[in-house]
Amino acid sequence: MILIAGGPRPSECLQLRVSDIDHRNRTIYVPNDEEVKVHVSLTEEERVRFKGRNIRKLWLLPGAFTTTLFQYYKEYMLREYVPTKEHPFLFQYVTSKPVHGIKRGDPYWNPSRSTTLEIFRGAIRRAGIQPPEEKPNNQWALYSLRHFYCDYLYNEFPDENGNREGLSLSGVQLCAGHEEMSSTQVYSRESEKKLKQRFLLADAAIHQIEGGIPGIAVYTARQLRDQASKLESLAQDILANKSKREE
Repeated sequence: MILIAGGPRPSECLQLRVSDIDHRNRTIYVPNDEEVKVHVSLTEEERVRFKGRNIRKLWLLPGAFTTTLFQYYKEYMLREYVPTKEHPFLFQYVTSKPVHGIKRGDPYWNPSRSTTLEIFRGAIRRAGIQPPEEKPNNQWALYSLRHFYCDYLYNEFPDENGNREGLSLSGVQLCAGHEEMSSTQVYSRESEKKLKQRFLLADAAIHQIEGGIPGIAVYTARQLRDQASKLESLAQDILANKSKREE
């Protein structure tokens, strides 16, 4: 839920510490590599996983996304989390018996990508979620949740009037924590549904039609009637000319 509601990179999510979660104010902060390496030794490869983040705060999607996130967080802390002074990390191994020297409560901050991908895709299969419609041969990955977050911000995020106009690219850049706009432009694909709606509204505005979508329907019907009338007049002229020639 953190990946969906806040859009961090999977590695940033796994490296969250308990102190990064402000449950009372419903706020989450992402640590940087300098903060994490105080507690563990980071290799160069592990530091690269951070990719650089422009801001620490996660801009959580409002409404059900954030509400559900903190409901799950509360359940996790009550039922799964093992209080410990050995490490500060939020996510832990929940194995009931030690495996390869790993015991319940050990930090789950740096698993391999293949391990997390296997677990995630197993959950996808159990939930019966189908592959993407536009790319049926592809499979979902953890990063798909970050893509969802950015795509939602760009195409569906509501404005103050409840219209789903989406944020500007610069707004998405801020929320995603991208240092470079080029990283954000990957997500700048407008949905086909939104494009169709914008073209219809633009056409209505050009012709000064009031009433939004219903007004467009009235305008279209009027245009069709005008075309039918013109065709009817043309047909009558053709018949009249034919009658004159026959006379």
